[in-house]
Formats: sequence, C-alpha cells, structure tokens
Amino acid sequence: MLIHSAAALDLRDFVPRVDCPAPRSAIIGSVEIVDCIRDSSSPWAFAGFWHWVLCDPVLFERPILDIRGALSFWEIPEGISIPVCRNCLVE
Repeated sequence: MLIHSAAALDLRDFVPRVDCPAPRSAIIGSVEIVDCIRDSSSPWAFAGFWHWVLCDPVLFERPILDIRGALSFWEIPEGISIPVCRNCLVE
C-alpha cells in the first residue's frame, strides 16, 4: 500500500502528537498490510475498532509530488511511476 500525505493536516484529535515534516499532497512511501486485528495495543489505536498490522515501511528517497488524494483507497493517476522497494520483489 502506498502512503499519501494529505494537502492539509490537523493533528489536534490524534494522540500521540507529532511533528510532520513530510511534503504535502505527495506519495511519500509504502507499507505492507499483514493483518487486521481488533483492539490493538498501539497508542494510535482507538478502542473497539479494527486496525491494520503493518510491516516493511519504505520512505521514498524522492516523494512523488503534487498527487491529489482522496478518502479511502483510490487509484494512482495514469503515468505515475512508483519506485519498487527491494523488500517487495518476488524471487
């Protein structure tokens, strides 16, 4: 799954609080979804909800800039080249 940074960011409702130096409106990396569990112990998790378990995060050396995102899953615009991470290659 690719990670997209939003055009605007409001962290007031999130705990723990963090600074976010990532570029806005950009695909900044990728991560693998390996499971989905209820009531994760993560400080980012909300009680009573389902949560993805993620692994192998990759921060792209060069973000893919000026990419308009959307809520939920969405298709990458045509013509956008996504770097392939070495962990994701099938041997």
